[in-house]
Amino acid sequence: MTILRTYGHYLLQIDEKRSHEILHQIQSGNLLCKPGWVRLSLHPTMTNAEIDFILDAIELTACHYESWKADYVYHPSSNEYSFRGFVATELSRIEEWFTPEPGKPAIRF
Repeated sequence: MTILRTYGHYLLQIDEKRSHEILHQIQSGNLLCKPGWVRLSLHPTMTNAEIDFILDAIELTACHYESWKADYVYHPSSNEYSFRGFVATELSRIEEWFTPEPGKPAIRF
């Protein structure tokens, strides 16, 4: 089967062979190899300081992701990560506020 090179294939320099490898991994349930990118929109009213802050955050993430990834757990079933620390504990406590007790109706908004 021939795969047409999409714009994403072109941007990420993925040839047909690699594309098939990635597709096979995804179909097998491994989404970690799924390539992608982040789209960033900058508004004309943003200040240089705001843009610098965003760019600094991107640079910090790129430089430190290897050490920072130890703070997260990957969930293959949802293809999401969750933080291992205090914030995750607090979020689970907040979720309990909206989980009905057995025999009580759920809160509807």
